[in-house]
Amino acid sequence: MEWKDVTRYAKGERGNVTPRAWGTDLGSVDMTILRHDDYPPDVWLLRCNYLCVSRVLASKKLEDARAEALNIVKAQMIFKRDELQRNITLLEEA
Repeated sequence: MEWKDVTRYAKGERGNVTPRAWGTDLGSVDMTILRHDDYPPDVWLLRCNYLCVSRVLASKKLEDARAEALNIVKAQMIFKRDELQRNITLLEEA
């Protein structure tokens, strides 16, 4: 899986500051981990617009945050799949 630097840099920042946001796509599922000014500098946040997920991650290191984010998104995808399957069953029984 390829993570890309998706940091929104101020003019002149690119190449001079550490990236603050990383993004990847899993098919149609987008995922971004980022640092935000409203949180301490060692906190990573997860945002997945497709699943409407926003979370503060426990991991402090980038690689750990990526793995944690993947686990959260996978769990949410499984939950949504199961929820949809239950609803399909209800429709079929109606």
